[in-house]
Amino acid sequence: TTLSPRELLWELKRVEKEMGRNVNTKSEDYVRFGPRVVDLDIILFDGDTVDGDGSVDEDDDDSIGSHSSSSSLIMQTEELEIPHPRMQEREFVLAPMVDLENADGDTTIHSDQKIIHPILNRSMSELLGSILQSNNNNENGARLEKEVDDVKAVRVIPLPRNRVLLFNETIIMGILNVTPDSFSDGGKYSSDNQTRVEKTVQAALQMERDGAGIIDIG
Repeated sequence: TTLSPRELLWELKRVEKEMGRNVNTKSEDYVRFGPRVVDLDIILFDGDTVDGDGSVDEDDDDSIGSHSSSSSLIMQTEELEIPHPRMQEREFVLAPMVDLENADGDTTIHSDQKIIHPILNRSMSELLGSILQSNNNNENGARLEKEVDDVKAVRVIPLPRNRVLLFNETIIMGILNVTPDSFSDGGKYSSDNQTRVEKTVQAALQMERDGAGIIDIG
């Protein structure tokens, strides 16, 4: 992009607003980490320094647009933080980044092809490997580590006590919301009334009959 980080943020907010998201942080119904129809974030931004107005200093031609994907920009302001402060915790963010590292089809990642986290100084494949390893028990640890070394994202379902469920097929998940602020069903299963509890149980059983292999209760 030719936009500065702050300009890009404003453009993303404009798109979010057009798609129906409440981006007014001062409104009464705004919830910072609440339900939203779309969520657009800046994960990394190539460059060295940021001026006071949020524009990137492009004096160093070797640091911007080069073959190396060091993504060296570090920016921390009240409205924007780059790199994204929680990107290293999210597999759904890191897995596509690993694909970008391997965009040419070569599974052997050379140093000039890696996308480096500018603060942690680790590549995306290394960060993804850390997540998969931390979610894995001792029995599957070696297997997951080998697959990460081959730059392959492993599809897993996290389970309690640091366990994971590996799966190689599509699993249908039923969503059963039991909180009063549910955004998808209006909180119709949120009451403590006995009749409502029985209705909630029946809804879960119906999901299982309809083919749900997992029921997420939240």
